[in-house]
Amino acid sequence: MTNQKPDHQKRYLIKDIFARLRVPKGGEKYQEWEKQYLERKEVEEYFIIHHNSEWHPFVKKYYKSKHFLKWAIKLIVPDFLIGHPNMWDNLKTLRKHPNFKPLRMALVAWIIFTLTIGSSGIYILLNAPNIFASTFADDTQAEFDAGAHSNTQWDSGNSWLEFDATGLSSGAGDFTSSIKDSGVTATWNSLAWVPNRPTGKELPDNTNSETDYTTGNADMTSNFILLHMNESSGAIADTSGAGHNGTYSGSSYSQTGVLNTALGFGGTNTLDMGDPSELDGSAYLSVEMWVKPTTLTSIGMFAVKSGSSQNQFVIRSGTTSLIDEAYFFVSTSLTDSSTYFATSNLNLTTDVWQHLAFVYDGTLAAGSRVAIYKNGAAVSGSINGTIPAAMTTSTKTLYIGNNTGTNPYNGLMDEVAFFSRALSATEVADHYKRGALNLKYQVRSCDDDACSGESFIGPDGTGSDYYYWKTTNAITTPSFSLTNVSTNRYFQYKSYFTSSNTSYSPEVKSVTADYSNSAPATPTNSSPSSGAVNQDLNVTLTGSAYSDSESDAQANADWQVDDDSDFATPVWTRTAGSGEITTAVNSTNGTFANELSGKTELDHYTVYYWKVRYADGGQWSSYSTATSFTTNTFSTPVNSSPTSTSTVATLTPLLIASDFSDAQSGHTSAYAQWQIDNNIDFSSTVYDSGAIAYSASRSVPISTLSNSTLYYWRVRYQDSSSSWSDWSTGTSFSVQIPESSVKVVPIFGNTTVDQGDTVKIDIQVLNLTNGSPINDATATISIFNSSGTKLVDTADMTYLTGSSGIYRYSYTIPSTSGSYTYEAIASSSSKIGYTAANFEVRTIAADLTSTKSTVTSESTSQASERTSQASERTSQASERTSQASERTSQASERTSQATERTSQATERTSQATERTSQATSRTAVTDIQTKVTDIQSNMDILIGAMIVTQSTVSDASPSATSFITALTNSTNDFYNNAVLTFTSGSLDGQSRRVSDYNGTTKTITLDPALTSAPANGDAFTIVAQNVRVEEQLASHESSESSFRTSVTSSLTSIEGKIDTLTTALNTVDTNLDSVQSTVNSLRTSQQKLYQVNLSDVSEIQAGNTYRAKVIVLDYESNPVTPSPLPLFSFATQAAPCLSPPPP
Repeated sequence: MTNQKPDHQKRYLIKDIFARLRVPKGGEKYQEWEKQYLERKEVEEYFIIHHNSEWHPFVKKYYKSKHFLKWAIKLIVPDFLIGHPNMWDNLKTLRKHPNFKPLRMALVAWIIFTLTIGSSGIYILLNAPNIFASTFADDTQAEFDAGAHSNTQWDSGNSWLEFDATGLSSGAGDFTSSIKDSGVTATWNSLAWVPNRPTGKELPDNTNSETDYTTGNADMTSNFILLHMNESSGAIADTSGAGHNGTYSGSSYSQTGVLNTALGFGGTNTLDMGDPSELDGSAYLSVEMWVKPTTLTSIGMFAVKSGSSQNQFVIRSGTTSLIDEAYFFVSTSLTDSSTYFATSNLNLTTDVWQHLAFVYDGTLAAGSRVAIYKNGAAVSGSINGTIPAAMTTSTKTLYIGNNTGTNPYNGLMDEVAFFSRALSATEVADHYKRGALNLKYQVRSCDDDACSGESFIGPDGTGSDYYYWKTTNAITTPSFSLTNVSTNRYFQYKSYFTSSNTSYSPEVKSVTADYSNSAPATPTNSSPSSGAVNQDLNVTLTGSAYSDSESDAQANADWQVDDDSDFATPVWTRTAGSGEITTAVNSTNGTFANELSGKTELDHYTVYYWKVRYADGGQWSSYSTATSFTTNTFSTPVNSSPTSTSTVATLTPLLIASDFSDAQSGHTSAYAQWQIDNNIDFSSTVYDSGAIAYSASRSVPISTLSNSTLYYWRVRYQDSSSSWSDWSTGTSFSVQIPESSVKVVPIFGNTTVDQGDTVKIDIQVLNLTNGSPINDATATISIFNSSGTKLVDTADMTYLTGSSGIYRYSYTIPSTSGSYTYEAIASSSSKIGYTAANFEVRTIAADLTSTKSTVTSESTSQASERTSQASERTSQASERTSQASERTSQASERTSQATERTSQATERTSQATERTSQATSRTAVTDIQTKVTDIQSNMDILIGAMIVTQSTVSDASPSATSFITALTNSTNDFYNNAVLTFTSGSLDGQSRRVSDYNGTTKTITLDPALTSAPANGDAFTIVAQNVRVEEQLASHESSESSFRTSVTSSLTSIEGKIDTLTTALNTVDTNLDSVQSTVNSLRTSQQKLYQVNLSDVSEIQAGNTYRAKVIVLDYESNPVTPSPLPLFSFATQAAPCLSPPPP
């Protein structure tokens, strides 16, 4: 059997390669050649298959079908995907194929299916509602404090929610969150929380380990049996992934467990686990389970793999006398049953769930290889024998809860796990806390912000169900999809905390609730309608009515206007901030940006696109389909004069256009711009006015145009909104001033004139041929200011009678200075002459007026100055009188100062005496301090001598004067003359002198006798001190009293002298204040000399002022003999006369 291609086909392929090289890629020829080439290729392959006689008919049919499908894909699919025009031609080619008929229905069905699915997908994508999703999260103290606590609190140190003291002692508490407001009618999707550790959660399946928790993550490495015991019938699944499913012989399924459900054991109920090979020869084993015994039985089997000389390990309760203890047997051989670890304080309790863990580590020292834990804590016990370093290899079946019908454990069992490694103490404690602690949640959605009338519910929609980890075995932190929760605006959750151990609390770091909201319906553009024209520049936009499937109220609207349909750079935008379906496009409602930045309206005669979308408070709709409108027009001016192709005989023609016209209400004319060019494209203008104040006419400035030249001109206007019209259509005119036979000569005498003057502008009109004057000509004049504005337009000039061809125009010069230009045209007998000249307007007259004003003002100022000087002289006379009075006052003050100095001398003598008294007092104080120091020293000696001994009466028959004690000192008379004081019993507080002490018998004798005999065991204290100390202290007190009296008297005397000294110092202070006041008054009023020197009057020029130099001499800083009569001298000189300026 062969599929070798014949030689002629190979030659044909080589030929095709050369043919292909001759056809350049691209273009219709290449596509046609490629199509023909593929068709020939397909025919050749089919020919080979069809004429192959070695193939079985069924094989041949298979290859023909395969061939057809291959070429169908080659010819059709690429063209279909890219929309190639050859697709239908290729389909026609395939239709002629022998295999097309049986397969054409399949091909047609495939094409229809592809088109349908593609179209449906596109439709769904375009019309799918927008869904807005968001989250409320409580993860700070402020957020949790906004809720209501019941036996719970926020731990700010650890940043989690936990039990308070009451919750910890009771093992129950809850937290009700604040009411969450989504702002819209929302679908509440999920609830999640992040506990500090896993709580109420079964161990992970398939040896998956947890990593998402801060602490308590379960490491399921080497877990080979994991029984959640949640079955309601049949085999008990091993979810560790090792496949050790158990066979349960009982019927107590679905019992209430510590995590989910549990199995019941007792009688013959047994769980057969087969023979797990992981135990054989292992140096490690960890077994943990939750148990709830109903009765405690002797040798109740928890787990056993032992018996029939196949002993491996046994985990059971104790014997009858130790029924609440546990034993962990690890056999040293298959027949050994006496090596075990037995607890001594396990204290198993009935009807209570307890977590037990049994850990074996053969790599440790023999005395440490086995540990038993209850509720996460290690239990003490004892070892019998030597625990082996490895377990035996046993073929015995592993049983849980029983041993082949004997020695049953009576009670419930849940969450049994076997590990072929040794769990650490921390892991055991963490596994215990998974069941001891629990967190459960309920939720409610509400239609009001107080949640009045709604109840908290669980997944089944009732208040008896909860969201918690028993329903899942995920290794992540808890997250649940909410069910049976109504669509509402408001939401609230409630956390339930439980613990079976008063030392531990569940801890929650954060709670999140996710919600979503469907977007409002997409609006449509209502007005202006698509394609509308002549729209106001502050057009009003109106969208369709607002609609929301969840009946949410409209909260916002977003509008966009752009001059491009892609809205890449919108020219106006508005976010309403409230519900609306219509708005006006202006700078108050929205913001102009990009091309229209800073404007207050749209541009004239421009196509704009607009769209809008609505929001319900949580979600935006899609934008409406954009539609366009065109704004109203700003009329383009029309050239009026010179008319198109006309001829002008002046170099300063007047350009006139149509008046300003703007369809926008309120728009007024602002500026105009005029242009003249000798090209119709205005690419090199000979005149451009720029933006100048609006006028519908404009005179062409002189020296702009040339004779015998064709020009084009145009104009545009700007309105008050800064919008320019289009340019008027450019029209042409020609300047044609005929060859003159008339000569016009400017004979205006002045080239510089003053503002406001009336000047006479003269020209002389002469015959160009013979120079004779022409007295009957018609002459006109035009005058331009420095900016080119024509101030006088072709005004008639008057012939001066009797002159030689002189024509005159009287002109009043404006108030604006600068260079002015005038042109004159004269005509006589159809002959025209032309001239132009300029003159300067100066501002000398204004300057002269300003100078006159300055001189007048200066004269006024000098008169005022003279008046001021006269007033000053009067003031100085008054000052001299005041100074005389002041000198009298100063003499009196000096007398007062002399008296004060005498008083101060007396005071200083008094102060010296006082200082002597103070020195004596300080000596007395020093003496007192020395005596006090001596007293303190004596007291220290006295306290140091006091040695205190405590003991009790140790005498069955004590007397009031003598008794045996429990003292230990063996020296006779050691406590003689010390004081004994009873500190307990009926004699509490009585003190007596010790008259004798027997160190052998420890007997004490007292003098005087006690009021009664002490009791055996009464306590007493002995202070080793002189019994006469009280008398001595009394004598010492008398002496010290006399000393204190003397000290007190001295101190009183010192205090009186200090008071006297204080009074004297206060007097001095008052006197010093008086002196300071007097000195200040004297400094203020001392005589000053004023000397005034006036400048030389002859030096004063027009525009200057009189000036005087005043010298003030202060006698305090520069004392001189005061002059009783200051003299003032003035020298005057007439000011020179200012001649008026020449005219």
